[in-house]
Amino acid sequence: MGNKNVNEVINILREKASSGNYIYEFAINYYLSRKLKTDSFNQILDKFEDENIKYNLRAVYEEENNYIEQFNNLKDFSLDEIIEIIGDLSEYAGRRGGGGNTTVKSIIDLSLELLTLEKEDILLDVGSGIGTTLLEASKISSISGIEINPENYMLSCVLLDLFDLQVENMMHKDVFTYDLSKFDANKVFMNMPLGLKMSGKKLEEVLKLKFDKSIYKNHIKSIDSSWVFALDIIENTEYEKFVMLMNGNPLYSDNHQDVRKILIDKGKVEAVIALPSNLLAYTAIPIYLVVFSHSNESIKFVDATKLYSDIKYRHVLEKEHIKKIVKALDKDSSISKIVDSKKLIEEDFTLDPLRYTVEEFPFEESIILKDVVKSINRGHTISKKDLEEMTSVQPTDYQYLMLQNFQDGILDGNLPYLKNLNESYERYFLKDNSVIVSRLSPFKIGSVGKLKTNVLVNGNLFFLEIDENKINKDFLTAYLQSRIGLREIEKYVKGSTMKTISIRDLERIKIPKISMEKQIEIGNQFVLLNSEFKAIKKRTDEIIEERLNMFEGGI
Repeated sequence: MGNKNVNEVINILREKASSGNYIYEFAINYYLSRKLKTDSFNQILDKFEDENIKYNLRAVYEEENNYIEQFNNLKDFSLDEIIEIIGDLSEYAGRRGGGGNTTVKSIIDLSLELLTLEKEDILLDVGSGIGTTLLEASKISSISGIEINPENYMLSCVLLDLFDLQVENMMHKDVFTYDLSKFDANKVFMNMPLGLKMSGKKLEEVLKLKFDKSIYKNHIKSIDSSWVFALDIIENTEYEKFVMLMNGNPLYSDNHQDVRKILIDKGKVEAVIALPSNLLAYTAIPIYLVVFSHSNESIKFVDATKLYSDIKYRHVLEKEHIKKIVKALDKDSSISKIVDSKKLIEEDFTLDPLRYTVEEFPFEESIILKDVVKSINRGHTISKKDLEEMTSVQPTDYQYLMLQNFQDGILDGNLPYLKNLNESYERYFLKDNSVIVSRLSPFKIGSVGKLKTNVLVNGNLFFLEIDENKINKDFLTAYLQSRIGLREIEKYVKGSTMKTISIRDLERIKIPKISMEKQIEIGNQFVLLNSEFKAIKKRTDEIIEERLNMFEGGI
């Protein structure tokens, strides 16, 4: 930690507290060390109605080994310094498995910019954690929050009162049962729980209470209830603008297509920003900011995944990055695109900026992969244990193709042999002259000619049986391996921690539409380059071996 204030706080806390309790111990002890200078302890307790807050304050105050006296020796921290200290303590705890109760400062700053917060606004933070977003927003507007976690709620009230901010508009309630319209807020922020799943019974209760007459009622799935929070705010508050931090799955998963369609049709989505991974202290997965408002006829998409600085253990959005993101929302640029409803319909109402901000397809005419293949098939996954039992040390009529058998677009010629396979595996056998595409990113592409054995394909691979009357195998392989081809594939990837592509999306990949004569010419050139590459690689391997063996026979 480079911050002097944080180092001083940690040096005090580490004597007795575990890192997971740093924020709790700091907030309460520092609060008491400041408030006891002007108020009696009973006067402090009288400020709060919540018995849990009183209990925790009393417990710390009466504890023999508290930190109040030690914090008395520290300087008075400003509001900005408190936010910074809590953010750094959260990161410190996050690297040790905690820290999930705060939103990082850079995301708070960007979110408040997107909300265009003004003095007369009332901000509602849904799931307000320990109140860092509210502290920052209090510099501009009135604030309110709702938080279900009792400790987080208590800490938020303590931190707000530290700066004499009203705690009356803080609610210790369950979002799913509380009427959010009671807050009378016109601007809303939420750092959504990532990948929330609800039991069918719980979802049924929420739908009845919150969405009984809503158009969304029959489109919210229990398998991933991510949209429930957003739709509650959209349906049950008088918001003017609402910003939500969320993971990517709701934005592109087929499970959520119906919800996205309704939101887009009703003009509720204003902008979507793809943020860099590793921004949060408690997860490295890619995250997004979605801006909701009203009467939007198009949606602004920004790919900010490359806008960050590396600072110690994570990525950070600095002021220059935030300015660039906000500016990119105004017009199309290298990282942004304004997309109309027609294009959104073509893309299954996908709300992932990476789908729209990639470079334009550079060829005038195109066809899609589905139109030039007879079938796209996925291989069969075999467990490590079963593979060991099925592997044969002697050559047989059966071999196994796995992801690791690809090196730089070249298929390994020495695939492992398998014992005799029954006919149930035949559907997973590679076809002659197939093109092979890995299911996982980074994508590997290859092809085969006439096969001498039955090759069983692993489940992490797709094999494309091409229509040779419509496309040349070597041309297609060359294209899919190229920067433009890989860019087309990457456009359709889905997933947070593991990026994959589905058969349905693979079918949609654009391919340049050119004559068969030109395809053959390009394909022959690709085969020649591959032959040269294999020869160079073989000689490189020989040189490496020769260097290692230079002194084996003595000097």
